[in-house]
Amino acid sequence: MSLGSPLGLHFDSSVSTHVDHPYSVDKLIGWWDFTDSSVVFTGDIGSLSAASVGDPIKQITNKANSDADNLGKFLRTFGSGNTANGSNLYGLTSINGNAFRFCSRDDNSSTNDLPFVASRVDGFGGVVNGNALGTSGTFSTSVINNHDLSVFFVIDSLYTNVIGNSQGDHFMGIGAKLSGFSDDGPPYEPGFRLTANISGDDWQWRSPSLDSSSLLEVTNLDSNIQLTTNVEAWSIINSSGTNGVKMYRNFDTSDGASTTITNSGTDDGTNFQMDDGWFSLGGYALNKFHNGVFDDSFVNVKIFEVLIYNKALTDYEKSIIENYIGSKYNIN
Repeated sequence: MSLGSPLGLHFDSSVSTHVDHPYSVDKLIGWWDFTDSSVVFTGDIGSLSAASVGDPIKQITNKANSDADNLGKFLRTFGSGNTANGSNLYGLTSINGNAFRFCSRDDNSSTNDLPFVASRVDGFGGVVNGNALGTSGTFSTSVINNHDLSVFFVIDSLYTNVIGNSQGDHFMGIGAKLSGFSDDGPPYEPGFRLTANISGDDWQWRSPSLDSSSLLEVTNLDSNIQLTTNVEAWSIINSSGTNGVKMYRNFDTSDGASTTITNSGTDDGTNFQMDDGWFSLGGYALNKFHNGVFDDSFVNVKIFEVLIYNKALTDYEKSIIENYIGSKYNIN
């Protein structure tokens, strides 16, 4: 039987020893599960209530179990308003006979321009809440290296063409300030980015190429797979060396692309300290105050689930996560 529960009821996250459960692999720092109705909320900040189908989503709890290393405690919809015209509406759909809740981000409208965001700024979900100036608190105690990051996401694209500007339509961004560099340039601006690429209507993973001869440059990895309006599971596995980044669909490593994570030279192993970092989903923010979010570059998808591990997974660990996703959504 599929792990997807009727009416979108949540998968029992207490079963941490289950062989095909996300908690079975350590260093899980991000788990945003819209199918779990117990962690999705509507209403105004300070008076949140459980979200029902059709509600605008205001907040989703990070279910990761790495404590202070988590990428924040929760994501919240950017802005103070909570209207039905905002993006991030709670939906319900059927996948192979099972009902699943999801976040609908149909941003083909000027009113739908609100991504989810988190940082250490007051009220934005840091592991230690800060002040409004972002000079106190902690977003995360994790350290992210460009070779040690594994991302899984389950989505259903609402369109087969990217309608954003030349930047593409942004799904996710991770940013952090790197010591020795100013606040107004990379990699203070998102160090990692997942985008629906406008030139190929496919997914693109942008990862820092922090080596001795190409400092601050970026490795662009296009999946070269046309967007479809089907439920799809995507895996992004980072590691060092030739073909060090793999991005593929529905657990088929031949259905996607791979490349090297560095351009040339010896990798410096540069780390991103995430204490003053941030995360965005459904768009991306240029800094911890969530300024510079591109108004015309928000992704148009149904989001079911996103998982981030702060490590390069072994083949066995990848099989655990992909078996969990495949069984839950009946994706083979």
